[in-house]
Amino acid sequence: MAALERRGLIVVYRDRLYVDGLGDIPRTRVEMTRRGRAVARAALGAPREAGPPAPLLSLWLWKIMVRVARAGAQGVDGSLAGRGPHYLAVGQSPDGRTPSRGFIVLRHPDGVTHGPYRWFLTDSGRSHITDHLDAYRGLYPSIDTEGLDESSS
Repeated sequence: MAALERRGLIVVYRDRLYVDGLGDIPRTRVEMTRRGRAVARAALGAPREAGPPAPLLSLWLWKIMVRVARAGAQGVDGSLAGRGPHYLAVGQSPDGRTPSRGFIVLRHPDGVTHGPYRWFLTDSGRSHITDHLDAYRGLYPSIDTEGLDESSS
């Protein structure tokens, strides 16, 4: 892993995780970089899959959007895993170059001034779902979007 990390093919995250009954345990997470994916595809002779047409989201990001939309006024707890929320939230994406889409925001629920933050759709996120829901249903039929017509309005 160290050799792959030195060559910029992976990023290694090390932290500790609390598990009931076991206490704090060390955890190592590995993320393959864009360059790492390109090297793996070249080594395997695998072509790069075409992404969805602009302005549609990847399957990974669409799943996050659906989860946040389904949560409605309660929002999704602030622990959405991975870097996906950064690509969807207000602000800059993890690469620091690509503007985020501004579809979700981390904030307190309405009427609450303290406590945990939660993820909510922004007006832009609701508009994106409304404008492109039929396209997503065609592109990712395995994702259950039942009821999103009403919840995103």
